[in-house]
Amino acid sequence: MINKLLLFIGIFSAVTSVTAQSQFLDPSFGNNGIYTYTPNNAYGFIYETGAFTAQQKIMVSGTFYNIPNSSQSTTNVIQRLNADGTIDNSFNTVFIPPVSSNPISRLIKMCIQPDQKIILGDILGNKLIRLNENGTYDIGFGTNGVVANSVFNSFFDTLGLSGPFNFHNVILTSNNKILLCTTVVDNQLSKLAVLRLNENGSIDTTFGNNGLVLQEANLGRLVLQNDSKLLLIGQKTDGQFIKSRYSADGILDTTYNNNSISYTPIQNYSTYFCTATGKDNNTYIYGVSSSAASPVSLITLMKLNQNGDLDNSFGTNGIVNESYYNSNNYYVDNNILYPTLLLDNSNHLFLVCMASPTGNAADLNQFIKKFNTDGSVDSGFGNNGIVDVDLNYKEFMRSAIMTADQKILIFGNHQTPNKGIITKVLNNGNILTAKEERIKDESVSIYPNPVKNILNINSRKMKDNNVEITDASGRNILKAIIKDNKIDVSNLEHGIYYLKIGSITNKFIKE
Repeated sequence: MINKLLLFIGIFSAVTSVTAQSQFLDPSFGNNGIYTYTPNNAYGFIYETGAFTAQQKIMVSGTFYNIPNSSQSTTNVIQRLNADGTIDNSFNTVFIPPVSSNPISRLIKMCIQPDQKIILGDILGNKLIRLNENGTYDIGFGTNGVVANSVFNSFFDTLGLSGPFNFHNVILTSNNKILLCTTVVDNQLSKLAVLRLNENGSIDTTFGNNGLVLQEANLGRLVLQNDSKLLLIGQKTDGQFIKSRYSADGILDTTYNNNSISYTPIQNYSTYFCTATGKDNNTYIYGVSSSAASPVSLITLMKLNQNGDLDNSFGTNGIVNESYYNSNNYYVDNNILYPTLLLDNSNHLFLVCMASPTGNAADLNQFIKKFNTDGSVDSGFGNNGIVDVDLNYKEFMRSAIMTADQKILIFGNHQTPNKGIITKVLNNGNILTAKEERIKDESVSIYPNPVKNILNINSRKMKDNNVEITDASGRNILKAIIKDNKIDVSNLEHGIYYLKIGSITNKFIKE
């Protein structure tokens, strides 16, 4: 049962002392780019994740312990923030207390449906929740708004599998079905499993083979392509990086190169898979390369083209091996659960993780490094391509998302005092001067706005051109060629969208 905020009031404050690179934080968000919060009587509060609503407000999920110095039970907190990082008081903060069957729950996976219902997945695989826009349980989903792990265990048992152990991915499809990527054990062999839930939370047995896609791997992620095909990326226990692509219904796509990735780590190094993401049917993979002979870990990035081959236009033969800092004395957190890869509208790649420039694990910062489309470091971002969020404490990150205006929100916490933090980092390459803004406005205009059916595009220079429409969360919704300066948007759901033509982006509202 959801407990509303009745017994205690959240206390939030802003950190004003930022020791490094504060000029790269967005001063319009929170206090100088930082928002902090912790409920009263809460211990170890962490912001786990967030997602944007159609109104560009930020749904956030957090976790805290009820007992000091104890991680034996967790309470989940669901909040809604305004775009500037203030609490949206029109949404009643939701508190989900621990239950005896699964006292540990961290809702680190979040999606928002076009109807603004909120899907929350426990990283431990204990449950999947759907809330209505106002924060009440959606009783039409699962059992009173919850699909419990007993449902998944029962399903896997019938197939002779054990698990799941966690949710690597929770992905919303275009028709409001839900894709889950998890790990199972099949005859003592670790495998990635993908299953699909119907909109009511039941398991869709028409998906894949008896409702399931299986791929041998120990670690991995699911990437949903623009064309709705599913790409499973992972790593076997022997270190091989694997990839396999499936149709939207889970049938193996034989037109794709489903062989293992031809990758050999740097001599004396081993590379460990962390995460993957995709855009324009290209796929990006991040791993940590470490060596027993060297204390310095390396960033390893791979780019696959839409055929499943390493993209030779990226790095060296599709591979980038790059240091985190330009020194030989730093420390990188090797927890593979949290690193995030983000892509902006210009296909620049951002790695967000935790690292220390001093080599001291007690001095961790939220770390971002930006890469150009060819895999080189974008030295115009931050300080020679790097932004460290250092608040004079030990800063943790749990996830990160790209905003509609191409900035980066990082969710996590800092210690001493322990508070949840959300930081908003500027993307230097997307900061326009006043003159550039005026030129942009004069170049392209759109009308009517809001629009019901046909969006007209007014430009003196443009004839026929490619356009891309993304939703408020940054998902690619539509790609088309404009003819006669018009585009049909009648099939879009109600909400806020962004129309990109070349380097110019215009916001519009679909009625």
